Amino acid sequence: MELKKLIVAEIVLVAVILIVVMVVIEGVPYLEASQQNPSVSMYQEREYDKGNVTLARGENARIRFNYSTYDPSILVIELSFQSWQSPGNLTLLCNGKTFASIMATPEKPTVSLSVISVSGQDWLRTYSSTAPSTASNSTLDNEITFSSEPLNGYAGTFNYRIAVKGSL
Repeated sequence: MELKKLIVAEIVLVAVILIVVMVVIEGVPYLEASQQNPSVSMYQEREYDKGNVTLARGENARIRFNYSTYDPSILVIELSFQSWQSPGNLTLLCNGKTFASIMATPEKPTVSLSVISVSGQDWLRTYSSTAPSTASNSTLDNEITFSSEPLNGYAGTFNYRIAVKGSL
C-alpha cells in the first residue's frame, strides 16, 4: 500500500514539474521563437525562368537568366517533355560547360536535374566569381543551353523550369 502511494506521489510530482517548466517557457520572452523572416534558409528555392522549347535534331536553344548574388547554390533544371518527334539525346550546358546528357523518351516524360555551384566559379556566375571590374555590372547573365545531337538527338517540345536553391 505504501509503495502504491509512493509511486502515485512521484507521478504527480513529475507531472507538476513538467507543467511548471511549460509555464516558465511560455512566460519568459527570451525563450520564445524568434520573429525572424523565414525566407532565409539553406534550401529555399527561387525560380529564375520557365518556358518551353521546341528543338529539331542538331539544334540548340539558349536560355539566359540573371543570378545576382554572392552565394553558392544548387542549380535545378526541371524538364517536362510534351512531344517527341524523335526520341534521343539531349545535352544540357551551363555557361558553356556540359553538366547533363539525358535520353529523352516517352517512358520518362519528366526529368529533374541538379548541379551544385560551390563558390560560384564552377557553374553559376556570381558576384564573388567575377573580376572586380565586371562585378560592378548590375546583371550577371548565366546561360543554359539545350543541345540536340545531329544524328541521335531529341526532336520535340518540352517545358523547362530553372530554379536555384540556396540562402537567397
